[in-house]
This record gives sequence, structure tokens and C-alpha cells, in this order.
Amino acid sequence: MDSILGFGNQGRACRCGRPHLGFAQSRYPPPNLEGFQTALRDLARVLTTGDIAGAGFAAKGLVDFESTLVVANPGPTVFLEGHRLSTLVSDALPHR
Repeated sequence: MDSILGFGNQGRACRCGRPHLGFAQSRYPPPNLEGFQTALRDLARVLTTGDIAGAGFAAKGLVDFESTLVVANPGPTVFLEGHRLSTLVSDALPHR
């Protein structure tokens, strides 16, 4: 069954949710981009049991809606500035 994953950044932790399955949350806030990418991959792996029809990302800050470039992201995940959420999400999904 195809499903949709939703990723979120709460500043203190990363979250990943899937309708009807609930959500998973990282234990600690990622300290840097590499840790953030690892957390997203781990969360996606926990909740992915079939094909993914779509994925989205919610974050505080300013994101260009056409390119998904993070323009400004204050707080502990300021390291996301200059990166595209679409790429971060795509890279986190399991590929076959």
C-alpha cells in the first residue's frame, strides 16, 4: 500500500509521521547537517513498510516554496539554511 510520510523539525528533535501508523521521533536534536540527515533516514526506515507515494517537510523559518531552499532557519537547526528540503527528504527515503 502506498503511503505518505511527513517529516518535521521541532528544534529539539526530528519527527516522521505516517497516517494510521503514528510517528517516530529522534531522541536528541541533530547537532549538524550530517546528524540531521542520519536522523531523517533512520526515522523513514522505521515507518516505511511499503511504497511511498509522497513525502513532505514542515519547518520553522523561511523556505522558498518553489525551490524548497531554506532561506532562514533560526535556532538549533540553523545549519539547514542554504539546503533544499526536497533533497533532504528525497535522500532520506528508502530507494529500491
